[in-house]
Amino acid sequence: MSKPARYFQLLVALSVLVLPCFAASAEGNCPPGHYPVGGQGVMGCAPISNYGGAQPGQPQQPAVDPGRYEARWGAFALSDTTTDAGVAADEVSRSAAVATALGKCSRNGVKDCRVILDYSSQCAAWVVPPADVPGAKVGLGVGKTTEAAIGDGLMKCKPAAGGTCTVAYSGCSLPKYIR
Repeated sequence: MSKPARYFQLLVALSVLVLPCFAASAEGNCPPGHYPVGGQGVMGCAPISNYGGAQPGQPQQPAVDPGRYEARWGAFALSDTTTDAGVAADEVSRSAAVATALGKCSRNGVKDCRVILDYSSQCAAWVVPPADVPGAKVGLGVGKTTEAAIGDGLMKCKPAAGGTCTVAYSGCSLPKYIR
């Protein structure tokens, strides 16, 4: 085999081995619809304008609604003359939570129910002393978690001498993600 033919064979073999290493890629290491930006070791990706979208002069597709968080409400209601009480949780508004708690408190015909706590986007606890004794005080607690609300309620509850407060109710009315 002549020297130019060997040279040509060697060139073809090297091309087959080396050229795939330099394959063209218009979008680099970026996802589809993006192109590489930056330099000197700092790289990023930017969107290609109108990639998969409307052509100039045509209306753009509406953006997808990313959703939002909506507050949820809760309330506690209590009668001053009876042991009747009412609790509401996960209501869409303060007025709905208050109405639900008052409705549950007055379901037995009680007329003097009043809201003693309303709360939004958190947890609450109703902690009571062992008996209705002068000086005893209910503890109403709120917090980011049920445990935090109970802890807050226990700190605020004042039992009669020698008594221990107990949790009558705890629950959360946390925000809901709405699309």
